[in-house]
Amino acid sequence: MGRDVMGKIIHFIYLIYKNFKRPLYYCTAVSIALVVYLNFCLTQYKNLDHRLKVLEEVNYSNIYKVTFVKPKDNDYVKSIKELNSKLKENAVILDFTRNPLYTTIKKDHIVVIQTVSGEKASLFHIFENRHINDNGYSAIISNDLKSDFKFGQNYTIPIGIYVNAADQKVKINIYGYSNDLLIFSGGDSLEAPDNQILIYDPDNTLPVHTTSFFEPTFDVFLYIENYNEVLNILSQFDFINIQKIKDNVDSFSDFKLTLLPSYFRFLILGIVIYILLYVNLYILFYFKKKNYIKTFSICNLNRKFYIKCIGTANVIQLFVSFIVGQTIWILYCKFSQTFYTRNGLYIFITLFMIHFCAFIILNRGYSYIVRASH
Repeated sequence: MGRDVMGKIIHFIYLIYKNFKRPLYYCTAVSIALVVYLNFCLTQYKNLDHRLKVLEEVNYSNIYKVTFVKPKDNDYVKSIKELNSKLKENAVILDFTRNPLYTTIKKDHIVVIQTVSGEKASLFHIFENRHINDNGYSAIISNDLKSDFKFGQNYTIPIGIYVNAADQKVKINIYGYSNDLLIFSGGDSLEAPDNQILIYDPDNTLPVHTTSFFEPTFDVFLYIENYNEVLNILSQFDFINIQKIKDNVDSFSDFKLTLLPSYFRFLILGIVIYILLYVNLYILFYFKKKNYIKTFSICNLNRKFYIKCIGTANVIQLFVSFIVGQTIWILYCKFSQTFYTRNGLYIFITLFMIHFCAFIILNRGYSYIVRASH
């Protein structure tokens, strides 16, 4: 008996497909596009929200970039130590520009190493209570490298300034994974350390390769508590200018507060469009009586049977649209290296509730169709 009912349901859905092929194709295509759109809006919203929270937490308005004249002896570490001794409690040195270190841990796969100072680690609450010991440098691995490095394990990796030149080897101990970590990369942009290894180096014991080999200047990034006093101290050095990082960060539209509610409104708009699309599909079926009632008559329709059939059709459309749309979004993020957050569960639950509520509400007034089919 159950198999017979299932056969009728399948036959009914097939007839629906035959009679409403173009509307179904159109609605499915739009549904897939809306799933991608919802992913985009939700990702941008979560990304901006996370960035703004990190910026507020680290109080980035106190971070400055100071451009110095290149020291004659090229001893940048000596210059920075001298500066640090004079700054005292007025400011701390977070970082200075340097050429990145590289490691060739995998064939044809270059990984960037970013050194993290003690001050920078404190600012972003990473590497807490860490220090260099017999286990080597504490390291945080990006999510892309999880398969190559295991938590708590020690590894010896080659490092060098140039891609194909490993100057020395260092031992690292895997302290954690980056997950949703955002830190200042290069001083004036907040980024996720993808495809990078963060190595805790509070004493600058790793090789220092500044970006100023062929330039007359180099940059130091300060977290300033007493701006006026720091200016007096800097006057004792050959510095060119001082710039507030906030000015650079705020110049990027990604960090503008106005975009956060905008993406939320875009998200709501996408949900409204999805609801209208779904209701429109119902209305289309509702008013195309000729083909629809013919289909009901062939299947000897009753209300219970009708609900089973429409419910099955809805579930099929929901799953096809969601799976295809989600797959397209994940592939897009993977190949374009776009910031990706796991939105699938939220979107599926939202779409399921839209389908479920519309199914319950719109089917309450369909009793006349049953009478018309007899």
